[in-house]
Amino acid sequence: MSDNTDERQWDIEELLHRRSDLSTFVIHWTRESEDATPARDNLLNILETRTLEARNPMGAARRPIQDKLQGSVREEALHSQKVVCFTEAPLEQAWSFVCNIKYRNIQLAPFGLAFTKTAARKMGINPVWYTDTTPSGHDWLIKHVWDLVDRAIEAGSAFADEPIAGIAPFVEGMGTWEGSKKEFWWEREWRHLGNRKFALDDVAVVLCPERDMEYFQGHVTSSSGRSVPLIDPRWGLEYIIAQLAHLPPKE
Repeated sequence: MSDNTDERQWDIEELLHRRSDLSTFVIHWTRESEDATPARDNLLNILETRTLEARNPMGAARRPIQDKLQGSVREEALHSQKVVCFTEAPLEQAWSFVCNIKYRNIQLAPFGLAFTKTAARKMGINPVWYTDTTPSGHDWLIKHVWDLVDRAIEAGSAFADEPIAGIAPFVEGMGTWEGSKKEFWWEREWRHLGNRKFALDDVAVVLCPERDMEYFQGHVTSSSGRSVPLIDPRWGLEYIIAQLAHLPPKE
């Protein structure tokens, strides 16, 4: 007789939604742009255009491209590495991404869109592969990616046409060095290479401060008539549940 008293065979999806250490969602956060457009207005533009814009080059090829290419060739290569970024987190932990975090160069604002990971994968959004670059006496895994990037740069053809151009944006180094660190692997970042159109029905929730919810209310109804829920990322779990259940969150 089996020692396992539960003879039921579980589907993996059933198990995962019970795992509190795993998140169902990935969140795209907005922030103030270089032209000083506020994060709130950037989120409104995303909702109106139904487009997530890949504005910044990221990943293992960015620094080599900046260091070794010049002029329009460099700009074209960097453009091929532009991504849309997402963070993986339970909704009740969203507040931790909009804190003032030491060593962070980019300050996120409490405005964004959350997608389920199932929807994200259908949209071509993928997890980032973090590799350790802390000095330790062993070869860094990312070094092999850098070698491929260098070969692509030296090939003389358009960098975007090289196979590594489609992989490098999803590879990121992490590490702690004397006087500095880059340890944001805990964000469990996901990325999409290039711009991504979406439908409002793809969006699980819209995140914004409670004071701005009225501002966004007229922009979250999909063509099917669904109204995307609005939550404040700084709310606790009970307030979030109340909002999703259409109850006054403060009662």
